[in-house]
Amino acid sequence: MDKLNIVFASGGTAGHIYPAIAIANEIKKKDANAKILFIGTQYGMEKEFVPNAGFDIEFINIRGFKRSFAPKAIFSNIVNAFRLFTASNKAEKILKKFNANFVVGTGGYVSGPVLRTAHNMGIKTLIHEQNAFPGVTNKLLSKMVDTTCISFKDARKLFPDAKNVIYTGNPIRQDISNNVENAREIFGIENELPVVAVVGGSLGANAINEQILDIIKSGEKRYNILWSTGKRNYDDIIEKVGKAPENIKILPYIDNMPALYSIADLLISRSGAIAVAEIAITGTPSILIPSPNVTSNHQEYNARSLGEGAIVLLEEDIEKTPEMINQTVFAKDKLKDMRENLLKQAKPNATEKIVEIIYEHHNKKIK
Repeated sequence: MDKLNIVFASGGTAGHIYPAIAIANEIKKKDANAKILFIGTQYGMEKEFVPNAGFDIEFINIRGFKRSFAPKAIFSNIVNAFRLFTASNKAEKILKKFNANFVVGTGGYVSGPVLRTAHNMGIKTLIHEQNAFPGVTNKLLSKMVDTTCISFKDARKLFPDAKNVIYTGNPIRQDISNNVENAREIFGIENELPVVAVVGGSLGANAINEQILDIIKSGEKRYNILWSTGKRNYDDIIEKVGKAPENIKILPYIDNMPALYSIADLLISRSGAIAVAEIAITGTPSILIPSPNVTSNHQEYNARSLGEGAIVLLEEDIEKTPEMINQTVFAKDKLKDMRENLLKQAKPNATEKIVEIIYEHHNKKIK
């Protein structure tokens, strides 16, 4: 059997890109002869994340269709229809040049044209759905790809026409559950107060940021706040806060997630699929605030999948957030129960399982 020449179609946000990178890293670890290429767009985070992870990437020009009948939206959709045609042609050229014999889609607008093109070319295909409630693109792709991997058991019923659905869990970074003993030193936290870590996803979350601003303005001193604002919000927040109190650490973005999970007594976060998988594997007690601005409210489905007693689920409510933090971060027994319940939900071998499926399709055993 020929060596594996695998292409990952992934783009947009970190939630789509990091699973693909995790799978690619596992393939590299298992099979030094495998060739790996990413296809993305110039508009998403893949442009930065993929090269930083050590992988080559090619770009196609594709954007999402707008769900509106406004004149601007109609014009944009006409342009995007043309882009879809040219993107498919470009994808075919890239796949042929790379001699691809397997294509994996992990989400983003780029997945649609690349996976459809690969299927039409007779290349073996697999998609991975990170969320409890799947997107429209993956629902459509599931009818043609060889395998659909899901991260939540209940998502299986949402792919009624899929050829082959396998529950694997979400692939995450290999080092995510490593205990980082010097995490306080890394983040410059010198006291022994509890740490409330705040992250709003790779782009930040304005509503969560506003809530944390109000907490800081109240003069809260009983716990530390380690706050990742999102790069686009950082300058504005620094201006609003001014000179931050000693118990407040404000960063534009935190890429050392093992250190973050090691230091956090309580995490405040959106409930994107990767965030949910990571807090389960690390057993990090969390207050999850699903974004109301996502398709089909899938973040709430993600959060609820962890079950009662594992997390605190909260709507975007400025008044309730400080109260809920106070009720949780100082309640040692509650934090202990949350950790235990989270760890029961973890799928730590998801990445390895997906790689096994890829090689089973490729008819090649991992040495």
